[in-house]
Amino acid sequence: MNTWFILFCALCAGGTLLLLAKPSRLYEYPYFMGAAFTAFILPQLFGLSLVRRAEDRMFSDVCMMAVLCYGACFIGYGLRISPWVMRRLNRVPRASPGKLEEAVLALALVSLVFSVLIYRMPAEAKAGLWTGTVTKYLFFARLADLAFPLCLFVAIRYRRKAGWAAAALSAAFPVSAVVFYGRREVAVRLALSIAVVLFLTRRKAVPRWLLAAGILAAALIIPAIGQYRKVAEKDPVAAARNLKPGELWGKVAQGESGTEVQNAMYLIAGTKAREDYGLGRGYWNQIVFAFVPAQYLGMEFKRSLMLGEGPIADVVQVMEEGAGYRPGFGTTVTGLGDSFHQFGYAGPLIFLALGWFFRRLWWITYHSQSEVLGGLYACLVPSAMKTVTHWTQSFLPELIYFTLFSGLVVWYSRIRVRRAGRNPGGVVVGWRSRSHGLGDGEKRAPVQNSARRPGAVAG
Repeated sequence: MNTWFILFCALCAGGTLLLLAKPSRLYEYPYFMGAAFTAFILPQLFGLSLVRRAEDRMFSDVCMMAVLCYGACFIGYGLRISPWVMRRLNRVPRASPGKLEEAVLALALVSLVFSVLIYRMPAEAKAGLWTGTVTKYLFFARLADLAFPLCLFVAIRYRRKAGWAAAALSAAFPVSAVVFYGRREVAVRLALSIAVVLFLTRRKAVPRWLLAAGILAAALIIPAIGQYRKVAEKDPVAAARNLKPGELWGKVAQGESGTEVQNAMYLIAGTKAREDYGLGRGYWNQIVFAFVPAQYLGMEFKRSLMLGEGPIADVVQVMEEGAGYRPGFGTTVTGLGDSFHQFGYAGPLIFLALGWFFRRLWWITYHSQSEVLGGLYACLVPSAMKTVTHWTQSFLPELIYFTLFSGLVVWYSRIRVRRAGRNPGGVVVGWRSRSHGLGDGEKRAPVQNSARRPGAVAG
């Protein structure tokens, strides 16, 4: 058996044992990424190992990339946090509960309106790759991904009934997408949003048995998602009853079913054969693809901003011309193949950089107890896991998107500190004033007798 494959199995086993030993680690980068590697990559690599010879160079390359990418997650997360980041903790704006409630209600309503517009569009407009009007609607419908965790924060932390109502509104269409269309990414987002919010508000981690069952169920069910989608739209109950993951895994083991990891294997081989590395242009192309509206600026202008043929066309071209292989429609190339296509064996540095970023984001989110940062973190966890299951190019556009709208929520709901002389009678301490109440552990500053005019701010 291939040495790199054995080493990857050992990494998955060790990471899973560390996670199960302390379930609260699930919310930290190397452990939720480890769950993705174990539930998604490992079973497919095992299927390939049964039909590929141990000395097969293509199989060895994809196994080596799996080991390097998984290991880079832990290395990046282990890098020391600088004191500068710790000092920034005191500058995290705090949200006014009333303003935050208004902001999340607006997000939920906007996402609901545009989800309804998508639902009412004819089936032809939503078939295949989405283009045109439906993409404009989707841009705002995706606000449900941010609205849902923020609504849960408002409902649980501030005990607002409106928060529960808004959470239900923002989750309505995502739940229907899971039930009737078998959208696995949406299911993961909903589940992780609930898990992250419960941990940050109530310090309740996912039970150990549920965590183990979830990883095992994901490994078994993911190959059967395509089978479920064929029937689910008409009868989801019958689709669930007819799931036969065992039969599908038998086909995978016999090499009769194309897998995402197999796509990665051929992408790596094609990239090596052509020596055509993206060198980061795929990330720029994906940002252009996501944020430049061809409906208003024209397709020619959009293509002129891209480097090469585009994010998807470049990958398919390399696989066809370099390895004589065409991936199946709707399948992915995983982060293993995508990162190699961009930077070769330096591709795992992408996962290292993400580990560096997520450790600092988690540290600030956990200690500041900011609702908006918590909502942003809940959105970015599934986005990071997509760098394993889909490709690494999807993370930057989602980071920009969720950060943009999180920033708008912060701007609207933050507790504003007024300058001296413009807040009569107010005593300002840190980020909060007497008119809004003090936070936990904050002390009201005494007003000193001085020659200042009445109403001046002390401090």
